[in-house]
Amino acid sequence: PAVIDAAGPRLLPLITWGAHDTGRSAATLQAFERAVLAAPDLALGPILLAEATIARGVRRRGDPQQGLLDEVVPALHRLVTADPERDPERAAQAFAHFHRGRIELSLPPVRGRRARGVAALEAALALADQDDPTLDPAARARIAGNAHLALGRAAVAEGDRPRADRLFHAAIAVDPRGPLAEAARAELG
Repeated sequence: PAVIDAAGPRLLPLITWGAHDTGRSAATLQAFERAVLAAPDLALGPILLAEATIARGVRRRGDPQQGLLDEVVPALHRLVTADPERDPERAAQAFAHFHRGRIELSLPPVRGRRARGVAALEAALALADQDDPTLDPAARARIAGNAHLALGRAAVAEGDRPRADRLFHAAIAVDPRGPLAEAARAELG
């Protein structure tokens, strides 16, 4: 309750996203949806909700009562209509671009999804590279390291190994001894 009070209604989607991520259920997803609807000025909210809904749809593919498209199509609509640039905080913009890019790259590469995913991750990197004291150094590193790793994997999928290697090395440089570096080293072979 203290965290919810401190965050206020505008950031409540982040709290309900965390609650859903740690205890996935229909109730936590519904609470997350309500929080997103109540905070229309936080573009990160619908993007995270799209991510959670798509993941839920994929996990439940065997459920004959619920079609995958019934859940995923509205989630994709939320994803593409959210506008990270209208968020007043650079951190919210950076994380919105990052999550949008990550989702776009995880989907089948149809209708320009890969290009939109790459563009979103590059926008997240550009924001993380800005000298903005409101973006916590740990958040900056999380965005930069993960974005470089995801962009490297996308470059591998596109057959551009030299670019991929540069991106993997950039991910390693963000946190040379951490798990991102370990993942990037594994990608380098």
